[in-house]
Amino acid sequence: MSRHLTPGSPASRIAAVGLLALVVALLWLLLISPAIDARKALDDELRASRALRARFQAQATTGPRDKGAGAVLIAPTADVAAAMLQTRLEAIIEDAGGTIERLEAMSLPRRRGSARLDPIGATAAFTATTAQLRQILLATETDGTTMIVDELSVRAEPPSASGAPGDAQEKLRIEITVRAFRPHRAAQ
Repeated sequence: MSRHLTPGSPASRIAAVGLLALVVALLWLLLISPAIDARKALDDELRASRALRARFQAQATTGPRDKGAGAVLIAPTADVAAAMLQTRLEAIIEDAGGTIERLEAMSLPRRRGSARLDPIGATAAFTATTAQLRQILLATETDGTTMIVDELSVRAEPPSASGAPGDAQEKLRIEITVRAFRPHRAAQ
C-alpha cells in the first residue's frame, strides 16, 4: 500500500494545518514579536522621559533645596543662570582635583513642550585622573542643582615615565557638556 498524500485525505489536511501553523509561527517569531518588543522598549523610554520631565517640573516649582542649592537654577536672566552653572561646574572639577583648561557657557535651544523650563548649558575641558573623573561625575549627579551630562569625551594623555597605562593616577583629557534648567517664570 502506498502512502501518498491525496487532496482531501485526512493526512493531507493534517499536513496543511501543520504547514499553516509553521508559517504563522515563523511570522510571529520573525515579524510580530520583534515589533512588539520594539514597541515595549519605546513605551519604556517614553515613560522614563515623562518621569524625568515630571521630576524636573516638580523641582522647578519647589525652588531651592538644602543648603541654598536649587534643583533648578534660580536667576533673573539666562546669562546669570549660565554664570551660576559655570561656577558650579568649576567648583565640582576643582574640588575633585581636576585642572581646568577651558570653561564656557553655551546657548541651548528651548525644546518643544518645555513651557516651564529653559535649558542652560556649560562646557569644560580639563585634565583629571580616573578617580577624579568618577568623583566629578558623581558630583554632577548628586549636587543640589540637577545637571545632565549631554556629552563626555575622555582620552588618555601620553603615558608618563612614572605611571603605567591603566593606572588610576594616569591623567585623562576630558571634555564635558552639562545641561541644567532655569524656570521659565524667572525669565524677564
